[in-house]
Amino acid sequence: MNSSRDNKDTKNLFVVDWKNTPEQGVDALLNNANLPGYNWSFYNCLEKNYAGNGVVNRYIAYLSAVLHVIKNKKKYDNIIIWQPMIGFILCLLPRFYSRPKIIITSILYSPGRVKKGSFRLFLLKQALKKADALLYFSDGMAEDVRTVYPQYAKKVFSTYMPVIDSVDEAALHLTLSNPKEKNNMVFSGGLSDRDFETVIRAFTNTDIPVTIVCTKLHVFKNPSLISSNFTILRSVSEIEYHSLVLASSFVVIALENEYSSCGQLLFAFSMKNGIPIIATDCYGTRDYITNNENGILVPVKDDRAIFNAYSNLVKDDALREKLIERSKKKCAQMTFDNYLQKIDLVIQQPK
Repeated sequence: MNSSRDNKDTKNLFVVDWKNTPEQGVDALLNNANLPGYNWSFYNCLEKNYAGNGVVNRYIAYLSAVLHVIKNKKKYDNIIIWQPMIGFILCLLPRFYSRPKIIITSILYSPGRVKKGSFRLFLLKQALKKADALLYFSDGMAEDVRTVYPQYAKKVFSTYMPVIDSVDEAALHLTLSNPKEKNNMVFSGGLSDRDFETVIRAFTNTDIPVTIVCTKLHVFKNPSLISSNFTILRSVSEIEYHSLVLASSFVVIALENEYSSCGQLLFAFSMKNGIPIIATDCYGTRDYITNNENGILVPVKDDRAIFNAYSNLVKDDALREKLIERSKKKCAQMTFDNYLQKIDLVIQQPK
């Protein structure tokens, strides 16, 4: 096998959709990794082409990234795409032929659980067919892809979601750092596959302060259950979002089904900052959380289990401290350098 590393100047393009991420900082992460012979370029489509909030503006930015890749494809040996939608749009093009390898970091549902005939499944099939590799942040999801599509098994890999300091923590609006002063506040937030309904059922009509951050488009199925102890926020800035996490005593990541693989960025940020996590037991969480070791896992849609886990953590100082300590150790494995080492292994696979 001819290794890309035999080439002293292997050129890679890293395409992302990160907000508030200084380009110089990412360039340093890419070029300072222990990967001799690699020359990295970085393209952040949101920073360069994102003119406001909303789905339309975001997809305009994604399309601009696709055009950038097509225009510059002959300059690179490998193109690593962080945002899967950019990769999927690229793979939809009927005459997309390129010299570089296309590696897509994917967070779609497991293919064995996606509805047949759905557009989501169509995108995944196109990516598996046309991309050179798909990299998942879940071992379980990657294995599901290999099982359902054995003909593409050699294209499928998995790794940890890397912790990336895209927010200047010094700029965060920190007000409380002592868990007792925080009044055991609960934070639950995110975009994809979030099950806020179960979180609401778990804490409704209690004196436990709960902050939920969701999108403007999210519709609560049972608004009558949202009692006065809840604060519902929509479309907050990234700094505000992380400030709310840091001001909380516990983070609850409830997902819609056991086949989801979402929430890894919130896992990483909470782990790094010593905030205990209660999470749905599913594909995306099992790679990061070991029950009662560095977090608490609960069954899907089980509001009673969430409340019981919360109550146990409030009462058990020793358990809480163990979760915090072991979370930080786990988080130490979730580095950008380790992620790039995995990218390197993927690049070495024959095309």
